[in-house]
Formats: sequence, C-alpha cells, structure tokens
Amino acid sequence: MEVLPSAVHQHIDAISLAQDGTLGLASSSLSGRTWDGSVWIFREPSTAPEVEYSCGRAATESGVTDLKWLDSKRIVVGSDNGAVDIWSQSGSLLGLENLASLKEHDNVVSSVSVDCEKSRIISASWDR
Repeated sequence: MEVLPSAVHQHIDAISLAQDGTLGLASSSLSGRTWDGSVWIFREPSTAPEVEYSCGRAATESGVTDLKWLDSKRIVVGSDNGAVDIWSQSGSLLGLENLASLKEHDNVVSSVSVDCEKSRIISASWDR
C-alpha cells in the first residue's frame, strides 16, 4: 500500500510549470536524522501549496532538489541521494507512480533538465 504525504513539507525546493499550466512542486524537511521529501502536482497553480487541491503526490526517500516536466503526465525529479526519478500521474486518485529511478550520481543531484525534443534528460551533480 502506497503512503501518500499528508502535507507539503516545510521547505519548497523546486517548482516547474508544464506547458498546459500544471504546477509541479517539490518540498522537503529534516525530521530528526531523516531528510525526506515529496512531489506534488496542482492543476491550478494558484491553489498550491494547499494539499486539498493537489491532483497528485508522492513521498520520496530523500530531499528533492529540482524537477522538470517531461510531458503533461511525467515529471523528472533530482534528489539529495544522487537519484534522478521519473514520476507519472497514475490511475489512482492521488498517487504518482515511479516509472524509473536512475542512480548514476555519487552525490546530490543539483539540477535536472529536459531537452526541447523531450528525448533526453540531463542532470548535474556535486560529484561531477
């Protein structure tokens, strides 16, 4: 059973607008020794970060540093743990589905980008 985040974390780390105006938002928080994050989707940007208006959300295993839209349904996310993930709006009511997790970096992913043809994902990290 997937666990959906119940609130946008204290720190908003990244935002990105899709071509259709949908807002992607990344947040994170330090709780004790755990730094975790979440990804949120809002069809109407003016409603963010109010949880009840979110149309998609997912908890992440580490803080989120950056995000960019791949297309109207998929979003690329860079993380503190060196991963680049692709999340998709799934068939469930609010959950996002993790389509892929690319773990090629040895340190924080500081930036992600998608080329104009939407065929390549580029990431920058503190390791290289």
